[in-house]
Amino acid sequence: MAQTALVPIGDGELMEQQIPEPVADQNFNRRKMFELQQELSTLQKRSLKQHEAVIHLETGLKTMISEVDLRRALGLAFQEFENRIEDAFQDSNRKCLGMFSKREDVVELQAAITKKVNWAEYNAVLKKLSDLRQYVDGMAESVFIGQREALESEFSKKANADWVEKSLGEKADFADLNDVRARLERLEVQVSHNDQKHTAKMQAMREETASQNNDMFQRQSVLMKEANSTMTSSKQQFHDMKNMIERHESRLKSVDSSVGELSKAQHELQTLAQKALLPRLESAEASLLRMEQVDGTNREQLVKLESKTEELRGAVDQRFDALSQQGGHFKEQLEFLMQATDMLKRRLREVTKNQTGKMKELADDQDKHVQQLAAVERVLKKQERDVRAMEFRSTKGDTADSWRCALPMLATPDDLDPNIRLNSVLDQLEKIACRSEESTHLAPWNPNRPPLPVSADTTGEWERLSYTNAGGAADAARNGHMAVTSGVRGMYGLSPRTPANTGKMSKKAKRTF
Repeated sequence: MAQTALVPIGDGELMEQQIPEPVADQNFNRRKMFELQQELSTLQKRSLKQHEAVIHLETGLKTMISEVDLRRALGLAFQEFENRIEDAFQDSNRKCLGMFSKREDVVELQAAITKKVNWAEYNAVLKKLSDLRQYVDGMAESVFIGQREALESEFSKKANADWVEKSLGEKADFADLNDVRARLERLEVQVSHNDQKHTAKMQAMREETASQNNDMFQRQSVLMKEANSTMTSSKQQFHDMKNMIERHESRLKSVDSSVGELSKAQHELQTLAQKALLPRLESAEASLLRMEQVDGTNREQLVKLESKTEELRGAVDQRFDALSQQGGHFKEQLEFLMQATDMLKRRLREVTKNQTGKMKELADDQDKHVQQLAAVERVLKKQERDVRAMEFRSTKGDTADSWRCALPMLATPDDLDPNIRLNSVLDQLEKIACRSEESTHLAPWNPNRPPLPVSADTTGEWERLSYTNAGGAADAARNGHMAVTSGVRGMYGLSPRTPANTGKMSKKAKRTF
C-alpha cells in the first residue's frame, strides 16, 4: 500500500502527499491478506458445522428419555401387566366357581330326590294296598264263611312280597345316591386342591417378577452411574480444551503484536485493522476454537450416549421378550385351566344325565308296579264275578231242572255231606289264587258230583280258568306277567279314563326285566 506524508507547499500550507509503497511489501501484504481471508473462510465453515452439530445434539438431548421417565414408564407397564394378569385369574376363578353347584343346592336336590322316592307315590301305593285288603276282607266275609283266615294269610303273603320287592328297589336307589354323593365330594376335594395349586403358582410368579424387577433396576442404576462418570470426564475434557483455547488466544495475541511491528507506512492500516477487523477475527477465531472443542466433546458424548442407549435398548428388548414369553406361558396355563374346567363340566353333565335316566327308570318302574296292582285288582274282580256266576249257576241248578236235560240223572245218596260242593268250589278258588300248574288241569270225574254246565260261549269261560304264569302270586307280580283276560269288563277303584293294561310294556320296562 501507498504511504501518506505531510509536505509543506507554498506559504507553509501542509499537503498530504502520496508516497508509493515498495512492490515487495505490497506482495507480502497481499499474501498476508489472502491467507487471512482463507483462514476466515475456514473458520466460518467450521463455525457453521459446529453450530449444526450443537443444534443436532440439542435436538437429540430433547428427544432422549430421562432416567426418571424411563423408570416411571417401566413401573406403569409392569403395574398394568400385573393388573391384567390378576384380572384374568380372577375371571377364570369366577368361571370355575360358576361351573360347580353349591353345597346347599346339592343338599336341596338330595332332599327333593328322597322326598320324590319315599313319600307321595309310596303313600299312594300303601293306600291302594289298604283298599285292596279291605276289599278282600269284605269279599271273604260276604262269600267265604269260615275261610277268612286262609284268604287273609294268602293276600298278606302277596302284599309282603310286593313290599319286599319295593324295599329292594329303594335300597338299590340309595346305593346310587351314595355313589353320586361320593363323586360330588371327590369333585369338591379336587377343586380345593386346584385352588391351592393356583394360589401357590401366583405367589411364586409374583416373587419371580419382583426379583426380576429389582435386578433390572439395579442394572439401570449401574448404567446411570457409568453415564454420570462419563459426563464428569467429558466436563474435565471440556475444561482442558478451554485452557488450550486460552493458550491459542495468547499465541494469536503474540501474532498480533508481531503484526504491529510492521512498517510505519502500514501503521494507519494496522490501527484500522486493530479497531475493526482484528477484534472481530479474534472473537470469531476464539469462538470457532471453542465451538470446535465443544463439538468434539459433544460428538464423543453423543457416541457414548448412543452406545449406552443401544445397550439400554437391547436390555429393554430382552426384558420385554422375556415378559412376552411369560405372558404366552401364562396364556397356555389359562387355556389348560379352561380345558380342565370344560372337562369337569362335561363330567357333571354326564352325571346329571345318568341321574335323570335313573329317575326316569324309577318312574317307569313305579308305573309298572301301579299297572301290576291294577291287574291284580282286575283278576280279583274277575274271580269274584266267576264265584258269583258259579253260585248263581249252582242256585239256578238247585231250583230249576234245566241242566238235567244235558246230563243223565244220577241217584244221590241221602247221607251225602252238604259241604262237599262248597269245599270243591273253595278248592278251585284256592287253585286259582295260588296259580299252580295243577289248577290248569280239570278235576277228576266224580259220578256223584258232576261238573257245572258250560255256557254257549266256552272260549271266555276256559280263558278265565286258564293261567299263563305257572309261578306263585309273588312271582307273577314281580315278573309282570299278570293274567289279563278278555272277560274283565271293569276296574275296581280306578277311573274309567284310565286305559286297561293290554299286556304291552315300554322299552325301558323291557330293558329293566
